[in-house]
Amino acid sequence: MGTRNAEGTSRELPEPGKNGEGKAEPAGDPLPSVFPLPTSDFRVPTSASPLRIRHVDSLRAVAALLVVWAHLADTFEAVTPPGPAWLGFLRTLPRTINAGRMGVMIFFAVSGFVICRSFGGPREGGARRFVIKRFCRLYPAYWASMLGGLWLVWLKGGPVTWPVVAANATMLPRCFGQPDLLGVYWTLEIELLFYGLCLGLDGARCLDRRWLLSACAALLAFTPRLLKIVDHHAGTHLALTNGQPTLVLSLAVMFWGAVFRLVYDETGGFRRGTFTCPGTWLLLGLTLALIDLPDPNIKWFLLGQHPARIPLHLTVVAALGIFLLWVAVLRIDHVVLTYLGVVSYSLYLFHAVVLYTLAHLVVSSPAIGSLGLPFWAWIPVGVSLSIALAALVYRWVERPAIAFGKRWATR
Repeated sequence: MGTRNAEGTSRELPEPGKNGEGKAEPAGDPLPSVFPLPTSDFRVPTSASPLRIRHVDSLRAVAALLVVWAHLADTFEAVTPPGPAWLGFLRTLPRTINAGRMGVMIFFAVSGFVICRSFGGPREGGARRFVIKRFCRLYPAYWASMLGGLWLVWLKGGPVTWPVVAANATMLPRCFGQPDLLGVYWTLEIELLFYGLCLGLDGARCLDRRWLLSACAALLAFTPRLLKIVDHHAGTHLALTNGQPTLVLSLAVMFWGAVFRLVYDETGGFRRGTFTCPGTWLLLGLTLALIDLPDPNIKWFLLGQHPARIPLHLTVVAALGIFLLWVAVLRIDHVVLTYLGVVSYSLYLFHAVVLYTLAHLVVSSPAIGSLGLPFWAWIPVGVSLSIALAALVYRWVERPAIAFGKRWATR
């Protein structure tokens, strides 16, 4: 979108939720989610595996802030002065470490950790309760964020068509051949696909079988490379293209998170019998399987030949490393981070609306543009306003919807 500053010169703002190359960047889950072996008729989490784990909520906050930081850099880099050289890393580091993608992969691991323990209670009607709670957890805040997306389209001066709005209202716009209204929506489609797979596994009573979940994760992780090998030897054209490798790798990370949760519960949060538990070694092997070292992109990066941005698989390595360290060792549950984790879904959905609106004001308002604030000065402004809006959405939309979903599910 082209907007004019006080001097009449035109500067291009990157589309919200996308980087300077026009590619969609992750942002969270709702970004991001987190989660005794069941009897045949009833499944109740043990005291060692509470439904809400505070330090996992804190990790959601870290994931959300990584996404916000990445989009801050993408949105404000072209419209603000660079500032002092010693603070230049605040602009360049998010892109170098692929902070947005890293944050999303952490969100996906947390989703697997949580969702596979969201099927507690009587087995009869369990799928119904899960669908109702997930619907009320995700859709009301998501629909509210669509208003923000429409605001940005109006700000950009672009047209809005009813097919785009209707398709986005389903949270599956690409299934209808329509674009995402906000660039961050792509992760939610993967979340819904994972939920569908979990429903199928729960129906087959396989959701607590770590070997099967591990096999799903490993198969998904190796699928892109296996298809390339088949193409090479058989002359076929089965290789994954466009966003398909990201899709299968994201699902692999989610299943990894589910296996992690089973081992976490079995070892009392890695506090007892960790190294004698077979699941620990299975988890270690699965973690190594997700590190695709034969990927030439990784070798190029490690050799310093492509230092601009780390490849996708290395962001997965970093995300899994952060998840392991945070959940199994550090267990940080600071009250501020825990609260930010609770509102992280709203923060993920609405931060692009705040950041792009601010960037628009920088280039279109003479009063604000004339201040000449450098990039680093906009970080506390953008983060604070994004958190404030997320807190309001959580208080007035998300939390009431979650409470309603719980009542509805128990009827």
